[in-house]
Amino acid sequence: MSNLEFFKRQAKNLLKDWNSRKRIERKDGTYYYRYGKTFFDVKDLFKFFGLSMKDEESFCLQKAQHMIAQMVGFKNWDELNRTSDDFLELSELLLRHFKNSGDIIGWQMFFKDEVNTDDVKEIIKLAKNYFETMSKSKVQTEPVVLTGEERIQGLMRNLHVIGDFKMNSKVICMHCGDEFHYKDATVIRDPSDYKALVMCKNYPKCNGSLIDMQVIRKRTEHDDYSGVPFDWDMDNGISSEYDY
Repeated sequence: MSNLEFFKRQAKNLLKDWNSRKRIERKDGTYYYRYGKTFFDVKDLFKFFGLSMKDEESFCLQKAQHMIAQMVGFKNWDELNRTSDDFLELSELLLRHFKNSGDIIGWQMFFKDEVNTDDVKEIIKLAKNYFETMSKSKVQTEPVVLTGEERIQGLMRNLHVIGDFKMNSKVICMHCGDEFHYKDATVIRDPSDYKALVMCKNYPKCNGSLIDMQVIRKRTEHDDYSGVPFDWDMDNGISSEYDY
């Protein structure tokens, strides 16, 4: 199978994951979508690339191809198709290890800090070593759930990473739909970089992280969201879930 055929297949796999979605209704008439993760973490990637609710509901093969190209650093699908064989080889290597935004960001940080060459073949060698090291660390070390003072410090350090959270903020996890206070979230230590990560209260049953949490604001008598998607911004007509 050629490199381009590989990318075409991965775009179809991304679309398959999107087609697995289930609409979850809430008691108040709002809803959200839950996706399978056979090939990619669709919800996470939608957030990472800033897709709106409209984009989420009208996804298609062409948009899947565009996202696949973006995941490996190209502006669009056409640019990927026009690149050299060496860049296609590198891009295929990357995509084989990219399932969510964390995988992409991890490589981007490594590339920025450790790659000091424009030689694509040399970059391929560095990438293979990087992913081999990451694979071993995942096998050998599991995330550690923090408790006590370490847990509190982790919550405090992550308060303003995504939005303006407060310890007593009531949030909703967009992965499982559960509501809880931010102070009750689970905190783990990532074995790859030892940073404290805030996860859903229901971790590890739910793998929603801080980027999946939204503060639940109090409704006023002027609010009327009946029949409107939970993520929809009434003022701007875009999904606030994807705003950073």
